[in-house]
Amino acid sequence: MKYSYDKYAGWDYNISFKPHINDRCRPAWESPVPGRQAFFRTTAQMLCHPGRTLTVKAFPGYMNLLAYALPLLVLFGSVTILYDSIFKKTTFTVSHLLILPLNMIAYLGVCACLCHFALLLVGGAKNGWPATFRAVSYLSAGCCLFLVPLLGPVLYLIWFIIALFPALAASHAVSRLKVLASFLALIFAVLLVTVIAGFIIEWKILLGMADALMVLRD
Repeated sequence: MKYSYDKYAGWDYNISFKPHINDRCRPAWESPVPGRQAFFRTTAQMLCHPGRTLTVKAFPGYMNLLAYALPLLVLFGSVTILYDSIFKKTTFTVSHLLILPLNMIAYLGVCACLCHFALLLVGGAKNGWPATFRAVSYLSAGCCLFLVPLLGPVLYLIWFIIALFPALAASHAVSRLKVLASFLALIFAVLLVTVIAGFIIEWKILLGMADALMVLRD
């Protein structure tokens, strides 16, 4: 696998090839020759030790990250659709499967954008956008939990929230408390914007009512 240097992240890619840290501090998928064995090993690494697995700074490229994440998301997303058709009696069509890859790519992008924006609010995005996208992509390993009927999505959500903090902290070389603070800041920002928007809408409604009363009075 060829690693391309990202001048904005400033990462040292030579560290990825030191044998004493290869096994535990970076995903097996980022080995020079990834394959089926590396795929399953990376999934096990991320499920058990997401923070330690992403310690080494490396960026194998967006296509390589998608080559790992997309099959997992599509496969286990299809399993969820199948379970819903069996247990919840929902309609299962081929069109669901056709648009699923696009939905999963959109999911990765939106999730990575939200995480990166949250980190930017507290100055925690030290290694740039590639580090955030890399972490979110490898967190797709948790999709294996979708194999559990009915409870799979809930289990995945719980695991994702728990694993997200060490994964982002390791990727950007910041503390987990800073990652937590970033999401609290994001929640506060969303609430603040919602409150301001609510006041603006309410003010416009009151002005409209006042104008209507003036018209009736005339």
